Amino acid sequence: DRDRSTLANDIGVHYDRIGDYVNSNKYLLRSYEIFSEIYRADSSIDNLRKFVNTLVSLGTSYYKVGDADNSVKFLFVAISLIEGAGKIHDPSFIYEYYMALKQLGILYFEVGDYVNSEVLLVSSLDIVNSISSDLFIVEEKTDMYNNLGYLYFTTKQYEKSEVMYKSAIDICYGPYLENPNKYIFNIFRVQINLSSLYIAMESYENAMKYGKDAILNCELIYAVYPEFIADNYVLALNNVAQAALAI
Repeated sequence: DRDRSTLANDIGVHYDRIGDYVNSNKYLLRSYEIFSEIYRADSSIDNLRKFVNTLVSLGTSYYKVGDADNSVKFLFVAISLIEGAGKIHDPSFIYEYYMALKQLGILYFEVGDYVNSEVLLVSSLDIVNSISSDLFIVEEKTDMYNNLGYLYFTTKQYEKSEVMYKSAIDICYGPYLENPNKYIFNIFRVQINLSSLYIAMESYENAMKYGKDAILNCELIYAVYPEFIADNYVLALNNVAQAALAI
């Protein structure tokens, strides 16, 4: 049964990587169904670790197919099991705990529950910053600060938003200079957000600077993310134009 669960999980992960979220969800659900029986029969730490990983993968999968209710359900179960076992600081559980908190924070943001979203996103960021290892890569750290920056921007806490966005830039800029192709998408998203933030703050010179930086990067990544870039290219152009008129 363990082998069948692992195989179903691996197939689900494969489908997720190629963007087939419906089939990914089907196989991850099958993996969960098999392994939940294993865990009920033997709730050892090793089985708990595997079960939590399955729950987080399935919860994230439900989010990708637009089923927020099931996403919340499975992520909450994962968090409850980790906390109940006293494993929130255990290195072998920390990544799943972080992922569950982060995904729930994003879900709460999308339904407009900004208070709970902030609590969860701050908690997941605290995990990222508490561990000095390669577990959390540059892209992930950048996105965490960017997510919180956007939350504070949405709730009009502009000073907090600026701190988060600037932290994201600081994390990503050095690696971006060394390997532009790898990190250009991460830094581009922060540049777009900073440009919009500075428009709201009426700091038009800064808005123009980051808007122009984003426009330059648009052309370099259009072939990879055409739909995303198209919308944000227009936003960057509008921000630069608005800043130019205001200066």
